[in-house]
Order: sequence, then structure tokens, then C-alpha cells
Amino acid sequence: MASEQDTSLAAADIYAESLLELADERGIAEELFGEFESLVAYIESDEGFAGFLASSAVDDDDRRESLRRIFAGRISEILLNLLLVLNDHNRAGIVPLVFDRFKARFDEQHNRQDVYVASAVPLDDDQRAEIGAGVSAAIGKEAVLVERVDPELLGGLIIKVGDTQFDGSLRRKLARMREFVKERGRQEILSGKHDFWVD
Repeated sequence: MASEQDTSLAAADIYAESLLELADERGIAEELFGEFESLVAYIESDEGFAGFLASSAVDDDDRRESLRRIFAGRISEILLNLLLVLNDHNRAGIVPLVFDRFKARFDEQHNRQDVYVASAVPLDDDQRAEIGAGVSAAIGKEAVLVERVDPELLGGLIIKVGDTQFDGSLRRKLARMREFVKERGRQEILSGKHDFWVD
């Protein structure tokens, strides 16, 4: 028997596919992607609203009217209709999941791939362009940088593409150097040499 999560994933995939097909037919896929991304960012930043969408305690008709009141004229008709259809099928809470599936299809269609970049300080525009161009050339797709600042890196970057991680951080370089020094000292001790010292 399928779990609730499996059912939600399957439903999200169907809605995402239909939405992208409609957007493609109307020539608005790019605009819809940006609009949908902003809507999901809003949902994920507001726990109260996310709870309102997902709550089984809220009457579907009341939620439908609230959604119309909140979003009519503020988002495209096609995106508002998606919200209303999801609500009518008791699935308003899976909007972010539908976006994830929509994004996966959109990225595949446009030969794009998310590339996760962690840096000690925020990237500037030149660094962003250089990393984007370099990674795009390496993977044969347009690299969409997903940036995160991590002060613990000390310096350098960690770039993750799919399951592959490239660690160019100063912390990692220091750790490798430390391992090298320890191993070198160990080998010299084992070999009886005494000309290598570690303070």
C-alpha cells in the first residue's frame, strides 16, 4: 500500500507536468518559474501560512475564498488556478513539493543544474560569473548557483554538483596538510630517520 508521502509525490509530479505543459503552450514557462519560485519562498518563510495551506481543520471552501482574496490579481491566473485545484483535492499543503517537481522538469528542459556553493564570505558578481562559467563548461549544462555563506570555511569554496563535492576550502587544505605532516613524521619515525621534527 502506497504511503501518504508516495501519494503526495505522485500527485505533485502529475500537477507539475501539467503545469509546465500549459506554461509551454502559452509561452510563459520562464515567467511562471520565477513567479512560482517566489510564491514557494513566501510559503516557506511564513509558518502560519504554510500551516493554513496544510491544515485539515480549515474548511476547503473557506480556504478557497481566502486564496482568491489573497492572490487574485497578484499572481498569474494559471498559478492561482493551481492553488485552487490543489485545495479542491485536499492537497494545498503540497505546493512546495509541486514546485520541486516543476523545477526538476524545467531544469531538465532548459539543460540547467543546481550547483551548491559554500563560501566563507558572500561571492561578488565577478566570482559568481567565473564559477558559473567554469562549472557550466565542466558539466555541459547551465550552472544555477545556490549560494551559502559558511564562516567556518575560513576561506576558499566548497562546490557540490549532484553527488560530487569539490572542496577547495582553507580548512580542508589545512586538514590535508596536517594529515600529510603526521604521516610524514610517522614514516620517518618508523624508518629510523631523525631529521624531521614537528613542533
